[in-house]
Amino acid sequence: MGDVLMRHVAGWIGGVALSLSVSAGVLAAPAGSRVIGRQDRVVAGGKRVCVVDFVYAGRAPEDLFWEEPCAVVTAKMVDRRELEALDRWARLDADQQRFVERMPGGRVLYVAGRFSASVYPVDITGTSIEVTVAD
Repeated sequence: MGDVLMRHVAGWIGGVALSLSVSAGVLAAPAGSRVIGRQDRVVAGGKRVCVVDFVYAGRAPEDLFWEEPCAVVTAKMVDRRELEALDRWARLDADQQRFVERMPGGRVLYVAGRFSASVYPVDITGTSIEVTVAD
């Protein structure tokens, strides 16, 4: 009984990378919020957009469409300090700042292109919302 069964399972589900550890019959998802990946997609009219896949710790993976090709798009998890360094923190009102600080690990998805930038905190309804921090 002293041995604990540990297995690591990795693969793809619905285009999303999955990595799980199985211990004593319990599934444990990897901790931490992160950008899973991004890829260009062609939409109506032949326009290329960047699809950003991300996950917040303890939540299901999500994606968003940014209306520029991935080559000019930055997508990363940032904290308050990094938003301040980017001169974006002051663009958030007090409620939005609280939403960002309450994110798992204090990190929020930041996406920027040539002409705009946004963060995607989770609001009080549990929905990820876009908050523009640069135009």
